[in-house]
Amino acid sequence: MINSFWRDVTAFGSLIFSLVVVAAAYLLGQPVLSLQLLAALSLCYLIAFPIKVLFFKRRPDNQQYSNLLQKFDASSFPSVHAMRAVSLGIVLCAYAGSILFTIFTALIILGVMYTRIRLKKHFLVDVFWGTLLGAGIGFLVSYSRILTVLLG
Repeated sequence: MINSFWRDVTAFGSLIFSLVVVAAAYLLGQPVLSLQLLAALSLCYLIAFPIKVLFFKRRPDNQQYSNLLQKFDASSFPSVHAMRAVSLGIVLCAYAGSILFTIFTALIILGVMYTRIRLKKHFLVDVFWGTLLGAGIGFLVSYSRILTVLLG
């Protein structure tokens, strides 16, 4: 029961959840927000893929792989779950401009970060760097004038 709860919490950092958030923003009539979220998500992969493949670090559960995509998935450093959760959270919080929404989002992000270690998917250093990279991406996408001009 407890592990099931943590698996549910970690889903907030998943690719599927991220794509649902992008689609929801678009369907709710927020195309610029949708593009910002998609840009943040894309940057997460553009940054994480070469790091995970070139500087491969085994996960705590030592996941096996036989091709490049599996190697990406089997690599622990950095945590892409943390990157996605933090970058999308920052974009959403910057858009919403609500302190209550920001607190709620921060609690979810902290939960995602904790679950990655608890479920033995990452080490603390992986989550730390995923969080740091995700924050950089989130702030870049949210506050970059270049992206604002291109998207709006």
